[in-house]
Amino acid sequence: MKQETGRRIARWGYMAVAAGYLWWNLARMTEFSWTFTIMPYLGDFGIIAAIFSLILGWKKRSPLVWTMTAGLGWMLLMSAIRGENVLAAEWQYLKEGIIAFLVLAPLPGCLTENRFRQFLKGTIAVWTTAITCQAAIGLWAAISGHAVFSMKGTWYIGMNLGDHRLYLNAYVTTAAAKMGMTVLLTAILFTLSRTKRAKIACVMAILVQCGALALTDCRTAFVALGVATGFCVWTLLGAKVHMPSKLNHRLILPVLMAAGIILCYGLLAGVLTLLAPSVAPGPLDNVNLLEFPAHLMTEASAEQEVILDSTPVHRSIDTTDTFNGRWGIWKGALRLLKAQPELLLTGTSAPLAAGMMNLYTDPGTKYFQHAHNLYLQTLVSWGIPGLLILLAVISIFFTQTARISKRNQPLWVLMLPLPVIYLLVCELVDCFTMLSTGSPMLYWLCLLMGAVDAQARRLKPQALPK
Repeated sequence: MKQETGRRIARWGYMAVAAGYLWWNLARMTEFSWTFTIMPYLGDFGIIAAIFSLILGWKKRSPLVWTMTAGLGWMLLMSAIRGENVLAAEWQYLKEGIIAFLVLAPLPGCLTENRFRQFLKGTIAVWTTAITCQAAIGLWAAISGHAVFSMKGTWYIGMNLGDHRLYLNAYVTTAAAKMGMTVLLTAILFTLSRTKRAKIACVMAILVQCGALALTDCRTAFVALGVATGFCVWTLLGAKVHMPSKLNHRLILPVLMAAGIILCYGLLAGVLTLLAPSVAPGPLDNVNLLEFPAHLMTEASAEQEVILDSTPVHRSIDTTDTFNGRWGIWKGALRLLKAQPELLLTGTSAPLAAGMMNLYTDPGTKYFQHAHNLYLQTLVSWGIPGLLILLAVISIFFTQTARISKRNQPLWVLMLPLPVIYLLVCELVDCFTMLSTGSPMLYWLCLLMGAVDAQARRLKPQALPK
């Protein structure tokens, strides 16, 4: 009895830390000062939760979690070999890794399916409500034509050197990726909801989120959402519809993904053309948002309000620079590895990677804070072994995704891989889940990876199709 009571206390404490991490992420995005005060203690809470997860059963750890743990071990080993002060150099990233890999990923496997379903439903509901409110504010700011709208650094409309788009802390891709991920999370919430009112609310939230996503005009998010949509249709066809024997199910996947990209890109670009106002030059037309902190901005005064006309226009896309300057930092990373081949084994360490890569970029290339590619960033920071560990985690995830997609699973289970696939595509041109302390993308990436893994391990081996 005492042992069961202890496990119950550990389980509730474990869930409380995981939910608290989500709340901290939401508060941090609105730049409340207390979130930065507690940041040094965040990893300490993660260590406590990791101890709780040990109490709940270390033997139940899956290969996915063991592989993630190996990644943390490699980070510590390389820091020790380089003679770095781990507490000073890597500790903040290690704290994030402890919370993500040792707390969030194992959580679904430590709970029963029904308990985890309720936990997932509650956390997505809180997240969706907060992000939808931000999206609504962004839409209002755009449609009403305010030159600048600030809500403690959340969504606002601004003209970055004549570029009329929605921003989050002056970074378009981060805002768009978060909004696209929320669209998919809300779709999961739709499948978890049982009442008609809840389903209608989810549909309305998705419409608002797609409107805000369209106004970011972020091609990365458009393409990634299309890939996730194509995979969703492919999974539902395989799980719910009997495919003809002559039709190769695997060949359909790239076709559906291409169709999904065209559909999402066309729809979102259409929304942008419909909603984006024609902006007349004003006093704030040449404000560089990257150098102008969001929390110092105020709502536009009467003299600064944008004059609208009745002709919506689509922002012209620069076709001469498909990746918005990222080629420069990618070339710099490859030159760094060529000049110092020993880094292929040891890596540079996470804090030093950006500075060393920028040293090898072409003259005149703008400075980047990271490699703008998760896989290249991992290679530079932690060498080939670190990259292999990352690819092993992704491989295990897709293997477990294939297992649940071949079975007669509930719709909400089949939807679980979608946000993960979406983020893995976005990571081709950015680093949302690395070098980003308190990243909401990291929270959902590891939680849903663990959910897919736990659901696949619950399947009975003897029931697998022949």
